[in-house]
Amino acid sequence: MNFSREITIAVNPSPNVFEITDNENGDQRFLGYEGKFLKAVLSGLGYRYKAIVTEDGEFGRLKPDGNWTGMIGLVHRDEVDLSFTTIAITEERFTEIEFSTPYEKLSPSFVVKKPGIIRPMFAFVYSFDMRVWICLITLLLIMTFVFVKILNRKESPGNMFYTLFASLLGQGFNIEIDSVPSTILFCSWLVANTVIPVSYSAALLSFLTVPLYETPIRNYQELSLAVQKGTHRCYALRGTSTIAYLRNSANKNLRILGDEIHNHEWYISDWDIASGKYLAQDTAILSNTKKLSLFYGSKPESLITDDTLTSWPSAFAVSKKFCCKARLNSIISRLVQAGVYEKLFKDQSIKFTLAHLDNTPEPDVFKKLSIKDLAGVFLLLGVGLLLAFISLLVEIIHHRFIIKASSKV
Repeated sequence: MNFSREITIAVNPSPNVFEITDNENGDQRFLGYEGKFLKAVLSGLGYRYKAIVTEDGEFGRLKPDGNWTGMIGLVHRDEVDLSFTTIAITEERFTEIEFSTPYEKLSPSFVVKKPGIIRPMFAFVYSFDMRVWICLITLLLIMTFVFVKILNRKESPGNMFYTLFASLLGQGFNIEIDSVPSTILFCSWLVANTVIPVSYSAALLSFLTVPLYETPIRNYQELSLAVQKGTHRCYALRGTSTIAYLRNSANKNLRILGDEIHNHEWYISDWDIASGKYLAQDTAILSNTKKLSLFYGSKPESLITDDTLTSWPSAFAVSKKFCCKARLNSIISRLVQAGVYEKLFKDQSIKFTLAHLDNTPEPDVFKKLSIKDLAGVFLLLGVGLLLAFISLLVEIIHHRFIIKASSKV
């Protein structure tokens, strides 16, 4: 190592991404997949180095007074030689400072908690779509009048409708077949009467076997609408390029989402993201896809959206006074082409997953049906029994009135 020169690097520590510790000799030691990558780059440069943690913990945003915050600000003021920790190359930053050869692409995404299981009272009607139910009712009405017309009997449409409906429920189908048209019609109805109940039974069993979940938030548009309704909050890192992108977007909903995050100060740290304490049923966490996959990719209760806003190259922010930019670019290119960065990320992901296996809840594979699952069926049965009892009372009272009237005559 060349001790004739010392370079300074501005960093933002992040758990499992970039961590700094001091060894017994007082030298700095870098951990995490980005920390180990920085160590490899600095070893290639061969200079003494010193990492400086930013005071505000920001990546870098342009303030109204024209000054930059965070790591970008330190490089812009030539207070450090390099800045490093998932720094995105944006157009606004590129016009102010220099960057090295990119080593990674950053795609902003968000994570939400998977919604809970739907347990509606009338879950048994969920086996068919609403359009299917409408088609079935329409089919019953059409077949009722067709049967009455073709059979050419004095049977009322009401009785025929009841007969056809009862046949779908497994009751007997007592209709006299005395012509070719009635035979064809009966065979057609027999096929439908076989397929429809079997299809419903299969769909109902699959519904009971695999519970129905609520629809999760799947993209930024839905997230923005949920934030506007007040049902969700969205947390992000302060000073990231993602917030600036949202607030300056041509899409109205994306602008509103960025403004809501900024105005409500929904900012958290990387340590909060790693802990997962801010992730709840009514919250979303916004960060780059790699970090989210590291912290939440192995958690079955979390859902990382596939929708991404854009993609930025990630690189070292380089001071204009830095002497060895060409050498730095050469080292980064060789490491990236050799797959070192991806290897470090995969190793850290496996390590993080293994360290948190004990905290991962085991999914319930076997569940018993509860009263909530069958509440609608029992309610329907109770209503039917009540109506039958009322009908019985009406018939008894009506019969007694008839007997009294006949006795008076």
